[in-house]
Amino acid sequence: MSSKTGRAGERWGRRAFLLAASGGVLLAGLASPPVHAEPASLQPVGQPAGQPASATSADGARGAQGALIQMDAAASPQPVAQGVAGQGGGQLLTERTADGRPVARPGVQPDLSALRYYILSRQKERADAELRRIQRLYPGWTPPPEIYDAAENTSGDEEPFWALFAADRLDELKAAIEARRKSEPGWQPSRDLRNKIARKILRTEIEKASREGREKLVLSALRDSGLNERDLELDLLWLVAAAEARSGQPEKALDAYKLILSTNNNPQERIATVQKAMAVLPMNDVDQLVAMARTVNGASELEPIAIDIIRARISAFLKEERTQPVDPDELRRFEEYANSVDDGAQAALVAWYFYNQKDYRQAFDWFKTSISKGGDAMVAHGLALTLVNLTMYREAEEVAYAWRNALINNMILYVDILERDLTKAIPPYIEPERLARYGQVAMQLTSGEAAQGLAWYAYNSCQYDVALQWFSRAMAWYPKEATAYGYALALDRMKDRQTLADVINRYDGLFYKVVELVFPDGTIKPPTPCDLQERQQAEQRRGKNRRKAAVEDVAAAPQAQGGATYLGQNYPQQIARMQGGGAVENQGLAGSGLRGSVPRVPAPEAALGGVDLRGQPLQGAPAQPKLTAKEFPISVNPANPLRYAGIGPGAVVGAPYSAAAGYLAEPVKGPWPLVARRVPGVGPMPYERYGFSLLPAWNGLTTATEPTYATQPAPAGTLWAEQRHADQYIGGR
Repeated sequence: MSSKTGRAGERWGRRAFLLAASGGVLLAGLASPPVHAEPASLQPVGQPAGQPASATSADGARGAQGALIQMDAAASPQPVAQGVAGQGGGQLLTERTADGRPVARPGVQPDLSALRYYILSRQKERADAELRRIQRLYPGWTPPPEIYDAAENTSGDEEPFWALFAADRLDELKAAIEARRKSEPGWQPSRDLRNKIARKILRTEIEKASREGREKLVLSALRDSGLNERDLELDLLWLVAAAEARSGQPEKALDAYKLILSTNNNPQERIATVQKAMAVLPMNDVDQLVAMARTVNGASELEPIAIDIIRARISAFLKEERTQPVDPDELRRFEEYANSVDDGAQAALVAWYFYNQKDYRQAFDWFKTSISKGGDAMVAHGLALTLVNLTMYREAEEVAYAWRNALINNMILYVDILERDLTKAIPPYIEPERLARYGQVAMQLTSGEAAQGLAWYAYNSCQYDVALQWFSRAMAWYPKEATAYGYALALDRMKDRQTLADVINRYDGLFYKVVELVFPDGTIKPPTPCDLQERQQAEQRRGKNRRKAAVEDVAAAPQAQGGATYLGQNYPQQIARMQGGGAVENQGLAGSGLRGSVPRVPAPEAALGGVDLRGQPLQGAPAQPKLTAKEFPISVNPANPLRYAGIGPGAVVGAPYSAAAGYLAEPVKGPWPLVARRVPGVGPMPYERYGFSLLPAWNGLTTATEPTYATQPAPAGTLWAEQRHADQYIGGR
């Protein structure tokens, strides 16, 4: 070894010892460029040349640290004191204040080797960053005036290694270090260089894992490195805190952000820390960070992001992540901001806030403002819901229909809004064009809800032929008790006795109201408006006073029940009000001769211009005797025969189950059982009060379920839950 090389080695040996005395692990590279070229293979120094680099990144980091941090005994002849409390024995050379800031003990000087290198290689930005790092670790320390001159005179025996390090050529750097070790036994790179190489490996691992969304790998890389969060550069600490928040450790993430705010004095970095916390932490936690803001010139240092903080608080309140309502002054400030920007999303946020607070008048104004600023279909949905809560159903219907194709929620809401009026026992006047477009939507969506709404409207206005067609569609698309009951009533009105008997027996054990048609409970029910119409026509044929007889008969029925009301209303007064006349919108009956009228409901085939539901016009069968108990029970196929494949014109109702039609054949061909099997979740059938019982359910259940599934809360996330949630806005049925 030459004398020059020996002196250089001795000098660097002293530097290594001084570095060890100034702190075992130091923060470094704070201002290094955030994007580093990722090495193709980052193997530990000293790995055999033929060994494949198949270890994990974390293993690579550990291997590199293990190979680079080893020091020969000759290079460090004296015990090395640790510079960070809790990391080893020896005298502590740094202390920390109550708020966690490091303070050097008197007489301890920082290691300046990296700073000299950056100055020597003319890397001004990195030299400035290194200087800030040292000053953060050693508050009050000022660089000696001769530092730049000294840096110029520093020996360059490690300069090639630093150059490779700065270029992110880690593989070449490790090879060069290993070659130097072989040529100069006992030589070791400086501790600063070893630490920086290990940190760069850690940085590469954390950045890659963060990009891939692998939070656990981020945390394991930090754990395996032996460093703690206080030793990390700011950008890495941000990544680690985000990984902790996303992996279910928000309390640790909050501590990390608090650490930054308690030790960092850079205004922009403090603001950025709060912004990053807002992206991953609940707002209640972020508010703790906001409370740590400093006052600058009489204002909070977070003033530049004040609107973002208010916006986050509003969003958290809407998502039920924050229980405390937004401060009125903050809300007014955000309203001013929302009015000043051409962004409908900001006004929509205010609108949803007022909607959540049930201040529907304010919500209405803000939803309109959002629409005028380019609000989307979800904003229109909020506007329609607000109109519903303001009982402006007609306006809500138009908004939902106009935005129906942009958002399925609006299509569903449109169906529900008009269905509310369609299913009333005494049908209100609905314009023919509204009925026509509703029928088109029902056919396009194959909506069982829309179809049964039109069916009930037709039935209650005495249009039984059209009602039967729409009930048939509804049973094909969405069979439920109310639809099956209406279907049975329509069959009875059309005098289709055989089909009616099949329907009643098919839904035995499932739909109480359908079976109740042959097991009435004896309750006296008032006549329907259509019954009234038929009675009036009969009385007119007998030459009696049509109106007087109808009103007297209607008034007599409820009195037999002790003056009970029907559907929550005084039924005789309602009929009298119908007869009282008025505008065409007054409630009335089609073709009854009473003042007011109900328009004709379009048939399903008319909605899309297709063939009739059954391929031919419906014809009523000859009158037959009323259904008797002898016709129940009878053996029928329990499958719904109205199901069919396909939608739109030409779809065949009653098509057999086959692969070609899209349905598999029933595994059981019959004969069908005479007694129904009990269905779990369904209440008792009407004939059980006479001592009859059903077969045990598939799970062995022999008694009726109370309460039934229909009355129990729907499981969250199911279609039934969404429908029940929507019903509360529409008023339910």
